[in-house]
Amino acid sequence: MNINKAIANEVYKNLTCTFNGLLVKSGKPIVRSNGVKEWTVLSGICAVEKNDDANPNVELIALATGVKCLPDKTREYSHGSIVHDSHAEILVLRLFNWFILKECQKKHSQYLLKGLKGTYYWNKKYKLALYISEPPCGDASTLYLASKTNSTDNWEDEQDKDNCAEEPKTKKPKLVRGRFGFGQLGIIRSKPGRLDSIPTKSKSCSDKLTVKQVTGVTNALVSLLLPDGVYIDYLVLGEFKEEDTNRCFNSRISNIEQKQALNVVKFDKKEDEEYEYKFHRQDNFQPSPLSLLYIAPYNFVEVLNNGVKNGSYIKNKPPKPSGESIICNKQLYQLFTQVYQGTKTYTSYNELKVSNEERQHLKDKARSTLGIWTSTSLDDFSLL
Repeated sequence: MNINKAIANEVYKNLTCTFNGLLVKSGKPIVRSNGVKEWTVLSGICAVEKNDDANPNVELIALATGVKCLPDKTREYSHGSIVHDSHAEILVLRLFNWFILKECQKKHSQYLLKGLKGTYYWNKKYKLALYISEPPCGDASTLYLASKTNSTDNWEDEQDKDNCAEEPKTKKPKLVRGRFGFGQLGIIRSKPGRLDSIPTKSKSCSDKLTVKQVTGVTNALVSLLLPDGVYIDYLVLGEFKEEDTNRCFNSRISNIEQKQALNVVKFDKKEDEEYEYKFHRQDNFQPSPLSLLYIAPYNFVEVLNNGVKNGSYIKNKPPKPSGESIICNKQLYQLFTQVYQGTKTYTSYNELKVSNEERQHLKDKARSTLGIWTSTSLDDFSLL
């Protein structure tokens, strides 16, 4: 068996088996009291150690579910305490950054090598594989979604024509809602995709993952600890169109030299119920409002609702400190301060966030290459 296929199959089996075996009171999709079933997307990140016999050793780091994204206005009062993008793969990358910070606190970590002056390096014997139960929203699933609908309404829309009007100087398309304008390929798209949902400025998972091929998956703070970055090597999917993934993750950033190649690999679905993911999107199903977070090496579970711990949501206000998720910006910053040995003082989270000039340059370059990247509002807070 091809080694990439073997990796994809092992990642899929590991993730679905672990998810199915999690005994939690809440967090997984349910059948509502009115009989309506819920669906959600499952994602996970694994460390892969290759072997010569095509039997890779796969270790689950974290998994998450989720399909929700909060309106941009929540950033006005969040102050770092709310997780705005709860799409499963984005949550998983946040969990991975939490995991890295915890590993930095260990005297010895199998995943990290210690460098000079408080820096660390990812152990190169481990490759990273990101699994998603559906193709990422945005450009990587445009033709895939188009093939699943019988309607031609989403191929071209007057609103999309306006939204995609070309700027006279840049000649790059503007932001488009995720599930419209299927005839427009290679463009930046926003969440959520439906026009009947509250718009956000949050970019699609396809766009965010493409940028992370250039910057790495460590966030602005963690990248100060790991100067060489950490990159995803494999994207494991069940169904996708190669034209979509090649365009999204290769063609769109072909002129950027500093990028990590992404191997998009299809896994073989198993008939065994132990390895079956049972909560795919289906007609008449409703999206689950909850997100289940699990960090395997620490056996840690958390459930989110509206970007905060389940049961902690306060309308138009930030949660109480006890209701903050471990992966909100404020909590990640608190964990970061337990590891970081830098001496410079920063007045705000955003000032610290943009202090890594090399990473900021790579991020700006990737975003400008993709098109007109409409930034979300700042979610800042004081560090003094």
